[in-house]
Amino acid sequence: MTKIVAFAGVPNTGKTTLIQGVPNKIVGLQKHLEFQGCKVKVLKEFARMFFFMLPHNNKNYSDMTAFQKMVHASEIARLGELQSLGNYYDFILIDRTFYENQLFAEFNMDKGLCEQFEFFEDPCSKDIYDQVILLTEPIKDNTTEGLKHYNDREFVDDFNQQVRWYYKNKVTDYSNAKEDRIAIFEQVISL
Repeated sequence: MTKIVAFAGVPNTGKTTLIQGVPNKIVGLQKHLEFQGCKVKVLKEFARMFFFMLPHNNKNYSDMTAFQKMVHASEIARLGELQSLGNYYDFILIDRTFYENQLFAEFNMDKGLCEQFEFFEDPCSKDIYDQVILLTEPIKDNTTEGLKHYNDREFVDDFNQQVRWYYKNKVTDYSNAKEDRIAIFEQVISL
């Protein structure tokens, strides 16, 4: 039976590094599981891919609105893909949950960084994830232009609380990938 593990947390908590590792430096969870003989599929974070497609010095209102809509639509498609994968893989590792992208969009709308838009209903992420690993503390402050406003302590605490509320008993908190890497590996393997 395929185990679907989603990784949540504000930017710079180490989600991507935890999953993919750093070549010649850090073995990621994907390789660790593959070394154990598991078939693993990684679904990368859409926001990371799309964010850097925006004009670097011109992340204006319309760019941010288009970005948020593109990420949200891509997340809906990803949930459909998850349902179609069947049980071919032992583990599917997801870099960022469906609901987190909605939280970021709501934050950006509230701050006036993008226009208001309607979200698609979450069709199944509450049911489809077996485990949500919430990394609660950034390893370092966000210095990338367009991400600095996520350093705010109140935002981080509210974000973590919202993820816990949404995914309820499926969430396990860890400080960050740097401090808790081995414990996270052990938890995922035990699923």
